[in-house]
Amino acid sequence: MPTYVDAVEANARFLEVLQARGIRFKPPQMEIHDRVPHTIVRTEHDGIYHLRYIKSLSATSQLDVVRYVNEAGLSERLKFVVEQFGNGDKHYVTMNMELAVRLLDEAKHQCYFAVMLTDGRIFWRSTEDFYNFAMRYNVVVWKPTNGIIPYAVIPLGWFIPWTVVLAAPPAVVE
Repeated sequence: MPTYVDAVEANARFLEVLQARGIRFKPPQMEIHDRVPHTIVRTEHDGIYHLRYIKSLSATSQLDVVRYVNEAGLSERLKFVVEQFGNGDKHYVTMNMELAVRLLDEAKHQCYFAVMLTDGRIFWRSTEDFYNFAMRYNVVVWKPTNGIIPYAVIPLGWFIPWTVVLAAPPAVVE
């Protein structure tokens, strides 16, 4: 499994993986949201991949720092969600909710959130599932002190490893 030095290398590898699966796409776009770069890849058939490269994962022990957000019960809800849905992994991923809503408006049923780690692992989930999970379990930091845009905190173990192919279009092998 390849390792990634930076986001550029990880994004290039992800594009190779898409090509290997026969998914055609337009050139990726880099967008800045709340001082954080996000890579958006739009496919030829109206699908969207939101790529997120994570250099170091945050563990649940760091969830205590969200108590300063002044949102009653948030830290307890986050710990509960990581314990219940993390599949044994105590790490979590955050996503800008404003960006998630905007991308869902563009392509509701073909919008995906992909997480790439430095060790070469790739995880994904539909942005619609991500949004619904965040709303259902109320794990959104609505009043962040380090920015102005709300973000969701979701356990890494809830994502699907990219190596598991759930469905693929038929192809003729020569």
